[in-house]
Amino acid sequence: MSPDFLCPTLVFCRYRRLTQSLAFSSCLALWGCAGISAGKSLATAATTPIISVSPTNVFLPTGGQQQFRATVTDTKDTAVTWSASQGSITQAGMFTAPSLAATVTVTATSVADGKVLAVAHVTVSANPAVSLSPLVVSLQSAGQQQFSAAVTNLINTGVRWAASLGTITASGMFTAPTVSSIHLVSVTATSVADPSVQAVVNVTVTPLPSLLVAPVTLANAVEGLAYSQFLPVSGGITPYTWTTLSGSMPAGMQLGGSSGAVSGTTGESGAFSFTVQVTDSSSPQQIVSLALALNVQASGIQRLPATFFGMHINRRSGPYPMPTIPFGAYRTIDSYGTLWNGIENSPGVYNFAALDSRLAAVEAAGVDVLYTIYSTPTFHSTDPTDITCGEGAGACEPPSDINPDGSGTDASFIAFLTALVNHVGNRIAYYEVWNEANIGIEYNGTWPQLVRMAQDARSTILGVNPNAKMLSPSFAEFTYASAAAKEAAYLNTSLNGSTGGQQADIVNFYGYVVTPALPVPMPEYEVTNLANLRAAMAATGDTADLAKPLWDSEWGPGVGLNDPDLNAGFVARHLLIDAGLNVARSYYYDWDSNDQRALWSNTLTDCLNGGTPNADGFLCDSGSAFQQTESWLLGNTVVQPCSGPLPPAAGVWTCSLLTANGTQTLAVWDTSQTCAAGSCTSSVYRYDPRYTQYFTLSNAARAPLSSGTILIGAKPILLTQ
Repeated sequence: MSPDFLCPTLVFCRYRRLTQSLAFSSCLALWGCAGISAGKSLATAATTPIISVSPTNVFLPTGGQQQFRATVTDTKDTAVTWSASQGSITQAGMFTAPSLAATVTVTATSVADGKVLAVAHVTVSANPAVSLSPLVVSLQSAGQQQFSAAVTNLINTGVRWAASLGTITASGMFTAPTVSSIHLVSVTATSVADPSVQAVVNVTVTPLPSLLVAPVTLANAVEGLAYSQFLPVSGGITPYTWTTLSGSMPAGMQLGGSSGAVSGTTGESGAFSFTVQVTDSSSPQQIVSLALALNVQASGIQRLPATFFGMHINRRSGPYPMPTIPFGAYRTIDSYGTLWNGIENSPGVYNFAALDSRLAAVEAAGVDVLYTIYSTPTFHSTDPTDITCGEGAGACEPPSDINPDGSGTDASFIAFLTALVNHVGNRIAYYEVWNEANIGIEYNGTWPQLVRMAQDARSTILGVNPNAKMLSPSFAEFTYASAAAKEAAYLNTSLNGSTGGQQADIVNFYGYVVTPALPVPMPEYEVTNLANLRAAMAATGDTADLAKPLWDSEWGPGVGLNDPDLNAGFVARHLLIDAGLNVARSYYYDWDSNDQRALWSNTLTDCLNGGTPNADGFLCDSGSAFQQTESWLLGNTVVQPCSGPLPPAAGVWTCSLLTANGTQTLAVWDTSQTCAAGSCTSSVYRYDPRYTQYFTLSNAARAPLSSGTILIGAKPILLTQ
């Protein structure tokens, strides 16, 4: 019988953790086990295994794999079994993540002792992705775009950038290549953590617009006076650089290197020819040259002519003398019996009696004529039943023989113009095709129809009178940028190979100011009017129209002032502002209307009870203001355009004038002041001590200046030396 059998307690002892020889000896003595010596050691007692797993925390995409390893100590049997709460794992420790996002526990269990284990944690997320912004990009040659990339489902969110053409920085700033044709460039962001994850944006790269300098005629300069004219350039990449290539400019004149302005003051006179060039900032640079001629007048004075002062005379009938206020230009609109539907009373029958009477009166006064062609006769109208037209049923509609696309015979219009120009010959110097083309009660057709009429008018009129000049249609309410945009759209409308602008020698607009947010209209909005118009014209790219003379063919205070002093101030301020904005003509509306716009009336009521007896009626205070302001301007030069806070802001405005004899004058007023019932508010203005006298609108006599300050209000005064 074996000793183990004789001493069962020994079996128990073998499997106990007896680490001290004394405890073991006690066991032997207790059971009296023979044949075994207390001093003799059994085999070393077994210990609990220790397991560690690597790695302990893992992030994987769905379906991703990770090799795990287990280290077992304190046992000879170092084997483990592997298990995973989701996904799968081989007994070699290769874990495959499940197909859905989850948090997984991976367990390694000791083969030697199934109670001993170690775990690792796996975070399983959705597939990693890279998203780019922006997704749709179009650039010009050598243009730049900043891209951004967002990396999801990866710990490392870095990307590497690449571009198929051009360059891109590590931060995603892309610079397009220089191209002469359209190219499609791929911009790619690749995950640093997982190069298989990337995103691509296609960038359309287009060539730069060609650098263009429109042909330009420099306005005459005047010896001794400041001069400035910008050279129109478009296309390429700004900024531009201007240089003089050859020839010579007058002494004291220079070309702005960055502005492209020919400017300065010269003491020389005569004709000067020179060539300039402009380069853009593209690579390679675009270069355009331009030959220029500048005439410098020796007179020393660039005088405002009498033709700047235009007038409408509407309500009278029969022969009458012209107004006592001098003016050099007359416009026929609203002169009864002179419009198309007033002359052609039945198809093909024309009565020029009313027009002849008007022409005789203006010819006697030495005044030139602007004839406005509009008001379709009912029997020629596209819609003869349209009673919304301001000049009679169907008058605002195009002729019925012009289609909306501009096609058709236009025979009735051509026949009228042929009869008109053959009748008047060269007695009419200027023609405009249509009035207030952006207002439905005046014109209710399309731009192609209007361009067609302008084309036929130009060819018909110049065929008889080649010296006649054509105006573009008039457009109203330029305080609203939409009106300016409509005029620019008309000028840019192409039909039969030419545009509306190409039919006009002069660009025409209405200077009425619309100020709905203000208690009374402010003529200073005229600055906004012309800024809107010039910006809209420039936006079309047709710089030729910008170089044409600009006429304000109708303006006036309209309604809303309701005070003779405010009316007088409005008239004077608008004339001064137009003169300083290079407006070649300014036609007031009107001399003798039966409302507050009248400069003259046969009733004091139409003068708002502010007027003096004159020529079988009353010269309104506004008429006196027109007359006085004309005396300040006629034959003189605006050397500093009127400037001040633009509406709706209010404050002090000034205009610097130079008289024919070289005297410096200054017109000044305060738009924050007002008038009511014969009383006007005022503010204190500190004037330059060179001025010693002043004029008011109501008094042609000079008054002395002495204290260094003067009261100013809504009505301008003129300070003189």
